[in-house]
Amino acid sequence: MIKLKSLLLVLFYTVLITHAYSQNISLNNIGSLTNILNESSGITFIAPNRLYTHDDSSGNDEIYEIDTLGNLIRTINVNNANNTDWEDITKDNLNNIYIGNFGNNNNDRTDLKIYKIPNPASFSGSATTAQVIEFNYPDQTMFPPNPSKRNYDVEGFVWFNDSLFLFTKNRTSPFNGYCKMYKIPATPGTHTAQICDSIFLCNTSQSNCWVTAAALSNDNSHLALLNDGKIWWFSCFNGSSFFKGAMATANLSSNTQKEGITFKNNYEVFITDEQSTTNSSGGNLYEANLNNYSEMPYVNIIADSIICDNCTLTVDSFIGALSWSNGMFSPSITPTYTGWHYVTAKNINNCSVSDSVYISYLQGTNENKHDQLNINIQTSSNTLIAGTIDNVQSNDYKIQLCDITGKVITSTSIERAKNMQTFALNVNLKNGLYLLNIFTSQRNKTYKLIISN
Repeated sequence: MIKLKSLLLVLFYTVLITHAYSQNISLNNIGSLTNILNESSGITFIAPNRLYTHDDSSGNDEIYEIDTLGNLIRTINVNNANNTDWEDITKDNLNNIYIGNFGNNNNDRTDLKIYKIPNPASFSGSATTAQVIEFNYPDQTMFPPNPSKRNYDVEGFVWFNDSLFLFTKNRTSPFNGYCKMYKIPATPGTHTAQICDSIFLCNTSQSNCWVTAAALSNDNSHLALLNDGKIWWFSCFNGSSFFKGAMATANLSSNTQKEGITFKNNYEVFITDEQSTTNSSGGNLYEANLNNYSEMPYVNIIADSIICDNCTLTVDSFIGALSWSNGMFSPSITPTYTGWHYVTAKNINNCSVSDSVYISYLQGTNENKHDQLNINIQTSSNTLIAGTIDNVQSNDYKIQLCDITGKVITSTSIERAKNMQTFALNVNLKNGLYLLNIFTSQRNKTYKLIISN
């Protein structure tokens, strides 16, 4: 995403520093969930306006259809299911629903299941029968394993391309901060999961670093892993190589027990949290917009100066290979010409993002008298800019008057009749700072011009 910046300058300089990774995401509280859903532990969205959720292990063998305001519409009993520990819910491209009965706090379960039910819009009534997917982990041989190996609890999964991808809630001790990703076919039967990848999220503490839910965007371009206080946001990946993409951490504006997330569209998500047993927090449906995290890798030019006298541009928060518009591969450059300066960063999947800034590389109108291109301003008023140009090498000139954002106010072209060429621009200007650009076949220059009468 190319960002073109025009800044109002104070004393000719402005510095803008942006750190996208530290920005909090505000949660919009849509409303309270019904008391039946005091432990909403997963959520999925079916357009245009239906959400499906369920309770945690203390709940019934039911899913609940709610609208996008949190109102209960329908209760659906899953006849042949058992809520041992339902931890997440997702859907496929036909809106069939999958319920993850794979909560495994003690890492000792041998009866892990996923229930598949048809699209709720395809039947009426309050009951349905599920197809059953049973599975096991190929690398677990002890139930439970040693504390340092306890990474077989799952609270988040997504459907992609006829497979289900499961993300572990790490319970290792000592805590190592890794989330593992497993894959199983989205078909009934008994399967051995395939371990696909793992990623280090953080290791400050279990509660700050374990995954409580997962969701994949409608266009399959963004993966969100939820935590009580943050979302790990993955983008710029190929296929199901989610962890090979770029990752940003979006800090949430509250730290309640959040265990359900689903995409409303490609950038907005719904989130649910469990109702606290010690205070009145939680038990709500929220919306959040992650549009600022839609492009990865992230790159930012510091400083974003319009006027630049011998300044240096520095890149912050970049990922991967950097290249400037002048061909340099460096975190910083010193501009030597007037115009747009671009930098592009690419990650290992060749996804790229750019930042840009317009630089006016300045000299005063009476500076550098020995330069071959000199300008002398004889009149500078609100109505007339006039003066002379001295350049023995050029045959023609273009003179351009711009405001500080680079917007052209007026311009003129003249042919050289003698070494000293006069010019005049009729204008209607307010007091302020302006840029006078002189273009020749050999070179360009920009001069700062202050109108104060």
